[in-house]
Amino acid sequence: PPVRPDWLNTWLGWQRTIMQHQYGEVLWTYDQLAELTANAKAAELDTLHLLGWWKGGMDRAYPDYDYDERMGGADAWRAGIRRAKEAGLRVIPYINGRLMDVTMPFFRERGKDLTAKTILGTEYIESYPFWGRGSLIRTLGRKQVQHAIPCPSLAEWWDVVEQVIRRVADDGADGLLIDQIGGCYQMLCFDASHPHARPDEAVATASNEKLQRLA
Repeated sequence: PPVRPDWLNTWLGWQRTIMQHQYGEVLWTYDQLAELTANAKAAELDTLHLLGWWKGGMDRAYPDYDYDERMGGADAWRAGIRRAKEAGLRVIPYINGRLMDVTMPFFRERGKDLTAKTILGTEYIESYPFWGRGSLIRTLGRKQVQHAIPCPSLAEWWDVVEQVIRRVADDGADGLLIDQIGGCYQMLCFDASHPHARPDEAVATASNEKLQRLA
């Protein structure tokens, strides 16, 4: 197991904030990390946990974590992290390690070749429906996001995740929450071109190996 950092022994908890909502509303800009820092300190919390900090917003655009100019751009993001740390807080952003937004350029250009396959040879798809303040968008389904699932046995997918990890670390973050990579999902991959020996080894066995790599 990885070495446990000393600060975890006295960790008070984090303030969990979605900066851009699933339906696209910007709730907090990068410059407002200073305000979030003050709020966390007032509640005697010592960590900011930041979700939806990228251009697509929460639960969208995976794995394209581009900085959002509407929220202030890359320099403002890094400056916000730096100021939070100068104020004595730790910053732990969020990413997803298991989903690929099928509407994004990454999926069209590379991701479609990395997907786990059902017994019919089709892609696994998970739908995430979101809406704003009314029922019309919910009825039309305009904000429904569809995610394809990469096969965990493919090293190329974990190359992508590792690149994101290294970039967020370079931005100054103290840690990273990588969502959905530790679960034992009811999924078999029947793509015979993938490196797993059997369909049932695509998730559990491969994920364990890749978790060690990311650690």
